[in-house]
Amino acid sequence: MEKQEKERISAINQLYLFALRVKYGVCKIIKDKKFLVIYLAILIIELFLYKLGYNYIHNEISPLERTAPLLLDLEVFLLVLFLIIVNVFSIVCIGTPLHSFLHKRGFKKIGFVNSARLTPILLAQSKDNGVYHFEYYTNGLPFIKFKDSKEELEAALNLSIVDIYQGKDKTRVIIVARNGSEQLPEMILWNDEYISSNPAQIVLGKTIGGFKVVDLDATPHIQCGGSTGSGKTVLLKCVLHQLYENDVDIYLCDFKGFVDFNNDTRNKYICIETKADLLETLQHLVKEMEHRKLLFSSVNCENISKYNATFPNTPIKRIMLASDEIAYAFQKKGLPKEEREIVDAIESNMTLLAQQGRFAGINLWLSTQRGDADTIPPQIRSNMTIRICGRASEILSRVTVDNSLASEIPIHIKGRFVEDTEEMFQAFYYEGD
Repeated sequence: MEKQEKERISAINQLYLFALRVKYGVCKIIKDKKFLVIYLAILIIELFLYKLGYNYIHNEISPLERTAPLLLDLEVFLLVLFLIIVNVFSIVCIGTPLHSFLHKRGFKKIGFVNSARLTPILLAQSKDNGVYHFEYYTNGLPFIKFKDSKEELEAALNLSIVDIYQGKDKTRVIIVARNGSEQLPEMILWNDEYISSNPAQIVLGKTIGGFKVVDLDATPHIQCGGSTGSGKTVLLKCVLHQLYENDVDIYLCDFKGFVDFNNDTRNKYICIETKADLLETLQHLVKEMEHRKLLFSSVNCENISKYNATFPNTPIKRIMLASDEIAYAFQKKGLPKEEREIVDAIESNMTLLAQQGRFAGINLWLSTQRGDADTIPPQIRSNMTIRICGRASEILSRVTVDNSLASEIPIHIKGRFVEDTEEMFQAFYYEGD
């Protein structure tokens, strides 16, 4: 490409970039109160400067110059023009992401440019639970080039990239990543000091920002997926230990015969090994849920926490129904009619608990190696308020938590999980039970 043509393309690119920065700046000011306050502060300063400049012009010019209104108007016009430029520059600054220039420099370092030597443009960035979302204008670079250059981009931008996908059109690419300098420990030993005094709270592990805490009042049901050896059972043991110490009634279903649990488990929890026993337990819990509904309604309490706070001398226990591998409970293929009817009844009763159990303090923890509709029925899966996944294939990761983060977990790291919110945490290593 000739130099003159490159300069023309570069000029057009800069003009387009300027327009995008203004657009994104205006959007930030409208949608974000923080940027609105900043912009209003800038406007106040501009008005103050205009007042000072206007007074200076009128006070400092000579009487002879006052007879030349065109000169006076020109000076006022230049002052207004300067303030307009400052105003537009402020909007452009607001619309420019914090990492924009760092990313541009990183792209140039590795030659990640188009034929006119122009890099992708960072349009927007956000951070949630330690995960960055970067949106780029590709500047003509194909999406596949971003995918194929993942390792080079990680080194240039100091990021641990967990996903790259197409934006709203072919000119946009989204990169989901973590700071390359932030690392989770590979193992965190459990300590009973981590147990919350609130029976509605369980601590799963640690994130980059601190403890990973689940509030069962807000998020009552948890689905846990992952490949064999990813740490699902160890995490479940840790959770059940916390609940047991907080006097929660625990029903534990394990169709494998509790081979991963020691003999003391049978004394601590109510253990379920067959589909018939599971159905009987579910029917009992549904009746208990209906009983609690009437009780809470009679004393004008909306949920178990409100009831226990109102009647601290006669509290009602929370209930956790947990399964170490729930897939077997819903398998109907090849079964005789009587057993298929049991599975149907299991599904309908568990659906009721998934839909209504929160107010009654009846919670579900369903673990499985697969998390699709073939394993957990849709009406149950849609009510699992938290979904987490240990190490898994990219397909399993996307099916379970709607992202590919679980496939990025190194095989040697046990107990690393990712949530459907894209937050990653290291679960505690619990040696008991």
